[in-house]
Amino acid sequence: MQSIIGHISSLSEYESLIEHYMEIQENIDTSLNYFILQNATQNNSAFSVIEKRKYTFQPRLDVKVTPLYNSEEREVLKIILTKVMGIGEELSGTIILDNDKKKKIALVISDAPAKFLVHVVNDFVDHLYPFYKRKFIPSSQIEELLLSFLQQGYHLTASMVSTKRWWEKPDKRYLSSTVQFPRALPIGDVLEELKKTNSFINSITLNILDESEKKRILKCYVSRSGRIQFKEGNYQLFKTSLLMQLARPSLLQFKSKDGVFGEIVPIKVNFAPGLESYNEKLVLANFYNVISKDGNYKLSVYHAGNPYYHIGITDSKDGSVFDLLFYDFDVDSSKKYEMLIIPKLNVSLIAIDHLLEQIFYRFGEGTIEKWQR
Repeated sequence: MQSIIGHISSLSEYESLIEHYMEIQENIDTSLNYFILQNATQNNSAFSVIEKRKYTFQPRLDVKVTPLYNSEEREVLKIILTKVMGIGEELSGTIILDNDKKKKIALVISDAPAKFLVHVVNDFVDHLYPFYKRKFIPSSQIEELLLSFLQQGYHLTASMVSTKRWWEKPDKRYLSSTVQFPRALPIGDVLEELKKTNSFINSITLNILDESEKKRILKCYVSRSGRIQFKEGNYQLFKTSLLMQLARPSLLQFKSKDGVFGEIVPIKVNFAPGLESYNEKLVLANFYNVISKDGNYKLSVYHAGNPYYHIGITDSKDGSVFDLLFYDFDVDSSKKYEMLIIPKLNVSLIAIDHLLEQIFYRFGEGTIEKWQR
């Protein structure tokens, strides 16, 4: 597959590509993939971060950076990534990093094949933490986006939907499962199914049609993991009504419209319904497994379940230290699960955001609020 981004050599060529991608795309078999990154640096320079962290990429990942533009408000980099996969095998490709210094948001853009995105771009992005962090897109934000398109008068269908839900049978080892709907469904049917089964969207391939419902004007893909793909159609609609709506700085800021999380405070998470039907020990064990899988964390278990988990967490890359409590309680003869994050030492918002995203993505989503005694 031919890469257009690989031939970019200036800012004007990059902006021309983005502006006229639909016309160019008619002659090639490719799509534009976006990853949204949260910028937590002090000087806002992605170039300096990458140069300082090159040692962490070696020897598996080779990184070559060419600045295309730099000002007080914006920075654009062309980056060639080459990763050794095994004996005699390597993957190589080009990405663009478009850093909005004012909004503290960066976009990683690539038209490379899926294998390169999964094995190389993901690796590169993960190595930028805690200076830059991939943005998780909660299911609630995806649903809000779908509703906004409906309110604008568009007709929506989903040609593929992957959902996460709690197992219907509580004797399973793992609590969540992924269900795919391979046929095209009206978006109203998808939202109704989510509500009926206490599920949340994991990824969705979305078709946006005009009011007559006959002509598709946009096809795109959105995943909770932060990958957004422009497949075909009206790029300006994709950019303004989808990409820029999802490019918000953090999960905390998305959930706190009044800005209560502008400071470091204890945070409570109320998990979505569905867990209450499971054996308590199974729920606690699954929760701990999710936390322990993240290689960034050093854990100290103060209380190992029955009836709650109390874990001390140190983010080894960021230096943040906080306590985490996961517990259940009875309300109106029904069991509910909550989580409390208590900041301890040198805690940053991006570290708390990262912890919340890992739990929401791997364990289950919930609502966030400021903890009150």
